Amino acid sequence: MLRRESNLSWTRVVRRDGYKPPPRDWKALIRAVSKFHSLQELGDYWRLIWELSAACPVPYVSAQALPPKLIVRDQKRLLGDNFSVMVDGISLFKPVYLYGNPGGYTAIPIEPQTMKVYDRSLSFHGYIVVQEGTSLTPDELRGILIRIKNVAIGYYDPSMLDYRFNEDPRNRWLTGELYINSGLKDALNIDRDSFNRFHPQFRAVQEYVHLLLQNDVFPKVYKQIDVRSKQKAAVKSAQRTEYLADVVSKATGKSVEIKRSMRQSASSQVSVVEKAKNLQVTIPALESINTKRGNRQLAAAVLTLFELAQLEKEPIKRREAFTTCLLDLLGRW
Repeated sequence: MLRRESNLSWTRVVRRDGYKPPPRDWKALIRAVSKFHSLQELGDYWRLIWELSAACPVPYVSAQALPPKLIVRDQKRLLGDNFSVMVDGISLFKPVYLYGNPGGYTAIPIEPQTMKVYDRSLSFHGYIVVQEGTSLTPDELRGILIRIKNVAIGYYDPSMLDYRFNEDPRNRWLTGELYINSGLKDALNIDRDSFNRFHPQFRAVQEYVHLLLQNDVFPKVYKQIDVRSKQKAAVKSAQRTEYLADVVSKATGKSVEIKRSMRQSASSQVSVVEKAKNLQVTIPALESINTKRGNRQLAAAVLTLFELAQLEKEPIKRREAFTTCLLDLLGRW
């Protein structure tokens, strides 16, 4: 028994055994596939659709399928070939469509390269893209795919042409294509689905890609990691300052203004000034607090709560105020 389900972009038939044909809209199909770690989870039919789209010289779903201007020329050239593939009413496009990653993308164009290898011409171009901070899915999209006459030779190579440096997990963020304009045919194995990796022209391509990865791609990726780490730390620090202000305000019933001293000194003292309608709290520069860097903001918050408790006149109330505020803060931290 079959039942029909409607969707904004396609109508699909769902069998009771759970089989779902791929959507006819290519962007929707790629979004669906990207939710899985591997094509193995999707079944043979979906896998066939994806692998055909990777192998055939079809265009991208749009010139914006990858970061700006990276594939504009290739898309124009592929569209000019007027070549298309349709399977069961589904028009195939290349399976790479990167969008919506919070960390963004590092895009490295490979401008046309021309060289002579044992007096034989070798030329190629392409791109490498790194999806910052997030593994690409499905797994089969990771690595570098080589194309001769726009046709894929084998599949995406997750080893990045036998790259010898361990960049894990960053190598799981990377995808790329190399279009061979001339040469490399003699490096094809008899199955025409792989390369003789000892062939001089393959070694020349391999050396170029490895130098690009080592000197350009991954250094940029590491810089982006630092940028994201600093941004996350700044957001977390601001959030924790809000937690402290809220805890103090809740305990005193007054609005709280928290400032951080810009001067470094040997003192870790916190200043709490009580006014009619608000409290002014000045926290020492975190570098002045003599403890581990990761503990300094918490230490400053605890010192603030201690100074706040000192505003109570009786020892018992000071202890109660400090304990209540500390437990409230730790529950949010």
